[in-house]
Amino acid sequence: NLDTPVGDAAKLEPADKKKIAEAIDKATGNTLTNAVNVGDLQAAVSAAKTEVKSDDGSITVTPSTNATTGAPVYDVKVATTNLENNPNGTVKTPEGEAGKQFVNASTLANVMNNISHNVTIGKDETDFNNQAGKADFAVKAGETLQFNAGKNLIVKQNGKEITFATANDVTFNNVTSNNINVPTDTADSPITITKNGISAGDKPITNVSSSLPTYTDAPRTGLVNLTNATPNNVATVGDLQKMGWVVQSDKTTGDTSKEFSNQVKNADVVKFVGTGAATVSANTTADGTNVITIDVAEAKAGLTTGNITVNDGTNPAQPAGTVSGDTTNGKAASVDDVVKAVNESGFKVAANGTTSKDPKEPSKDNIVNAGDVLNFANGQGTKANVTVDGNTTTVRIDSPLAYVNSTAPTDTSNPTNTVKFVGSDAA
Repeated sequence: NLDTPVGDAAKLEPADKKKIAEAIDKATGNTLTNAVNVGDLQAAVSAAKTEVKSDDGSITVTPSTNATTGAPVYDVKVATTNLENNPNGTVKTPEGEAGKQFVNASTLANVMNNISHNVTIGKDETDFNNQAGKADFAVKAGETLQFNAGKNLIVKQNGKEITFATANDVTFNNVTSNNINVPTDTADSPITITKNGISAGDKPITNVSSSLPTYTDAPRTGLVNLTNATPNNVATVGDLQKMGWVVQSDKTTGDTSKEFSNQVKNADVVKFVGTGAATVSANTTADGTNVITIDVAEAKAGLTTGNITVNDGTNPAQPAGTVSGDTTNGKAASVDDVVKAVNESGFKVAANGTTSKDPKEPSKDNIVNAGDVLNFANGQGTKANVTVDGNTTTVRIDSPLAYVNSTAPTDTSNPTNTVKFVGSDAA
């Protein structure tokens, strides 16, 4: 045994050298502490030799000897290949023997960092139901992931950035909003819809449908019928054009045998015209009321009585007077004036030139007025007869007296001064 530290050069004395030589010569090589014969060692090394080879050439071993120590050196190399990406983001498959080789770590890292899928945008306006919770779908490297803009949406792509926005022109079935503002050409005057109402922003509201029916019966045909109208509904300009009323008269100017009827709409003019004794005037009062005045000028009774004659053949009954009044054109008597004039337009009745007196008021002449009864009574030797033929009233006083040379009772000869009395017992 040599007590020499490992790695230090052994320092042998001559006696030691002798002991080593003897030990080697006598060694059997079956004990770990025994000395080994060089020949035995070489044989053992040859028997324990291990070969390293790679049938596919993926591993190569290159042996060499350390020039300093003489120890064998084995250089083991593994065949590697570089990986690449395809333009679509997938990994390019190695061809031939390269497919059996190990991958270079650097290229592997580069390939992994560049594996990708494609992203594009599109448009899809078909109707569909909400599909939240639908199963996942794996998008593999090299496949295309498409983002579509649905109804009322637009989409844009800038490389890997995708932006969605609401389209300017949209269509919805229902919209709930606290406020809706529509800008107009006038600054600070938008069209607004709020819970308080609608402001048209000083713009006209057009193309509104009418909800008002019209009359179908004459003379109101075509005029707006507001009988069953809903108070809160909006009237259109067309409705206003159909608003109106009907003016009627039982006579038509120029043809009084026909009735008159016409519709008055919007700004149509109705003119009141006075003719004859009627004067029409109009004015607006302080409170804004338009007043139309129809004035028939009042005049005292203008009736005039002529001679009213009781046809007794000799003595006409003289009128008590005439009814006179303002004869200026355009004047008309009032009803009271006419009634009074007629009632007082009587006549006096005289007997033998003497006017009879009112028995109730002896100082006044007895006057026969309208409505009074003038009674023709039978007198001594006379008989009163009153006959009416159309507009002619005849009063006849008959007498049984006859002239001497007459043939009673129908005598047309000239009378004499002699009167013959004829009785039932004439002598």
